Amino acid sequence: MRAFLHRNRGLPIAGRLRGRWLEQLAKARRWSEFLQFWDGRRDVELRCVALRARWRVGRHAGVLDAARDLWLSGHSRPDSCDPLFALLRQHGRITATMLWQRITLAMGAGNLSLADYLAGGLGAADRRTVRLWRRVYRDPAAHLRDPRLARDSGIHREIVLQGLRRLARGDAAAAHDLWQRLRDRYRFSAGARNRLERRMALAAARQGLAQARPWLDALAPAAVNGTVRRRRVLLSLAAGDWHGVLKRIAAMHRGERDDERWRYWRARALEALGRRHEADALYASLPRGVDYYAFLASDHLGRPYRLKSKPLVKDDHGIKVVARLEGIRRAHELRWFGRNIEARREWVWATRRLKGKRLKLAALLADRWGWHSMAIITTAQTRQWGDLELRFPMPYRQAVLKGAQRHHLDPSWVYAVARRESAFVEDARSGVGALGLMQLMPHTAREVSRSLGLARPQPRDLLEPERNIRLGTGYLRRMLDRFGGNEVLATAAYNAGPNRVQAWLPDKGRVAPDVWIEQIPFRETRDYVRAVLAYATVFDWKLHGKPKPVSQRMPPVQR
Repeated sequence: MRAFLHRNRGLPIAGRLRGRWLEQLAKARRWSEFLQFWDGRRDVELRCVALRARWRVGRHAGVLDAARDLWLSGHSRPDSCDPLFALLRQHGRITATMLWQRITLAMGAGNLSLADYLAGGLGAADRRTVRLWRRVYRDPAAHLRDPRLARDSGIHREIVLQGLRRLARGDAAAAHDLWQRLRDRYRFSAGARNRLERRMALAAARQGLAQARPWLDALAPAAVNGTVRRRRVLLSLAAGDWHGVLKRIAAMHRGERDDERWRYWRARALEALGRRHEADALYASLPRGVDYYAFLASDHLGRPYRLKSKPLVKDDHGIKVVARLEGIRRAHELRWFGRNIEARREWVWATRRLKGKRLKLAALLADRWGWHSMAIITTAQTRQWGDLELRFPMPYRQAVLKGAQRHHLDPSWVYAVARRESAFVEDARSGVGALGLMQLMPHTAREVSRSLGLARPQPRDLLEPERNIRLGTGYLRRMLDRFGGNEVLATAAYNAGPNRVQAWLPDKGRVAPDVWIEQIPFRETRDYVRAVLAYATVFDWKLHGKPKPVSQRMPPVQR
């Protein structure tokens, strides 16, 4: 084992094997050997074992301090840590102060059961305080005025602040009203006051409350950060206050307002105020790359997009050398045998060590192998964005065109969604369980299959590209129908779900689509919609030569 790990040190397989070997040594309690193979990895379970091993072989220095640091967490620790924490108790290192520290961390993490368990080591009065804290956590509006919280203390201040933060998440107005009654009862620090008032004002903005603008304006200068400055602009934008938009952007830090997002909105405000000459100059100053704001600026100016693919490398001299590199060869072999996860690990490991032309050649090599996901990822590592062939490949063309035709969809849009969802990783799996090229949730795939008269798919079926595309295009069609053919709303619904998008629609009237997109509450969905619109423009160019202007994909938004 030692020889193998030495011979293959640094490789993905060696790291995984060492982890398995450490687990086996720990299970067998072979402490000395465990320490010989221990590599200081961050895995909590094995870190606890390593400290136990040091103690068992007589290397006591620093063990209890390190154990205390592991114990002080708001989350439960693995069973392998229990003997280590027993040592802390035997040596009197878990004090009441430490118990309160960890209870505070646990409550901050929402781990109420851990807080209750830890309270068992405290006195009766303290246990009652923890029980009250848990009630405040669950229902702050009902329990924050409990007379038992009237005495000013560090713990009571923490309970009140956390309760108000939680209340603000769902009802910023109620939290603000309660704060006015409680703020002078306790000796809150200036920093704590500022953080809470900022949180309540931002929550009010997310909840669409009229009070949000004055609350944000009333924040102390020390409470104002980039998030507040951005939200002030967005609230002016939502209100149609173009003078306010200009004023709020001008109040941003220079590095913030120079971002193309805010340059675009400054131009939009100038245009809305009739200052067309200034607006056009600002639109023209935006970079003309593959970007949502760049495309919109070009549409406002009535100028064509600058879409031209610039090859990442001028020639492929040296590509055979890259193909012979050990990590690249291993990745190729693993992929050949369908061991895709291991293949990607090897590719990432190998390309991290490449620079300059070799890295670019690796991206080109992946593309030639038809490994488009790794070509996209490796191209991004070069930080050069001009090669639109590598960045926007068109695999599974027949399946995409067939699915688009079957459901009367724009194939450019289908490609854009797949590109954003998975970067064409056929076996992609998200943390929430979405699968395949178009990242379908299994229950969504079952519903779409039933509506199309297809057999009920198993999760593994969604990793088959053709089937995934067929069901994904069916779901896109469903979203498009639900939102009256509005591609912007359908795109947002594909990412965030139709019920959320329905709730985000304006109560009355029509809203400019770029303004609506900017107001999407979820940053992930906001970025997603902007990216899909930009990507669809590129794929449209690749399919037809002359792309449809992005603004033509963006009808006004209305309920």
